[in-house]
Amino acid sequence: MIDLDQVKLALPFMLEKLGCRPQVHGEKLTALCPLHPDRKPSFTARFINGVWLWKCWPCDLGGDAIDLAAYVLHIPVKSAEAIKGAAELAGQSDHSKDHHYLSIRRNANRAPILKAKASLPSNFETIQRITRLRVFESLGIQQTIADELGVTAETIKSLCSTGDGIGWSKKHQRPLYRYEHGIKIRNHATAQVRFRWLIGRAKNPWRANSMTPPEITRVFLAEGESDAIALLNAGLECLSPKEGEIGTAIVASPGTSFKAEWAPLFTGKDLIICPDNDTAGDKAATKIADLCRPYTNSTSRVKWNVPTQTK
Repeated sequence: MIDLDQVKLALPFMLEKLGCRPQVHGEKLTALCPLHPDRKPSFTARFINGVWLWKCWPCDLGGDAIDLAAYVLHIPVKSAEAIKGAAELAGQSDHSKDHHYLSIRRNANRAPILKAKASLPSNFETIQRITRLRVFESLGIQQTIADELGVTAETIKSLCSTGDGIGWSKKHQRPLYRYEHGIKIRNHATAQVRFRWLIGRAKNPWRANSMTPPEITRVFLAEGESDAIALLNAGLECLSPKEGEIGTAIVASPGTSFKAEWAPLFTGKDLIICPDNDTAGDKAATKIADLCRPYTNSTSRVKWNVPTQTK
């Protein structure tokens, strides 16, 4: 019998078993990430309500011990296989293949595990269609998402096309960001994990297909889907330029996560990077600019003007 509570407590043990050298300081933990080649600890966790909840910002992944087991073993998140794998990593059952788990960590120094994408379910296209239609057919859902993001319902409805866009989870009663190869849920602002991949992951930036036509010469790259929606709401996109107009697309990276293989997608474009005004945003903007500059026509950055309050 698997004791789920004990499994969720065993995150430090699991990391130790994977060779990640966890360091526990009270209710905080740092470690080398088992999901990508990591020389400086980028894996962090906090002990909250009896559960270790972790996050790796470079991987743009997070969750509990069971989620970690799923990502490490390349099996579906929240599945029975993930629970079993987590229990084995937590030492709840004898496992004759401990060397397999240790080799996962050693192999991480040779190639990023993240290149092995989680397989999509056979009904993924159906799930995409259903979650999209929930938004498209419901003015109430459109307005709910619009109010949360501070945009118009018309902007939300415009993101109900068959490509990357907006969806709605009936189970969670929360908006979804739909990607060609994944679906990410936007949790409440008070949630411990703000965003979480329910299916798959991002193979390309969000709405990347919008910038592929040759008439699109300018691209705004936002830090996150929500910021991209704000730019769309401001009317900055122009996908069908008329004479004298600049063909403009708006895309987004999943937060500060930007992969080097995405840089060639911006070949010949005037790239405008739109990060948050914080340290993480500054670092991400510099990284993205360095990666994309060899391919773009020009690369610049938006510095948001945050108004100050007057007494």
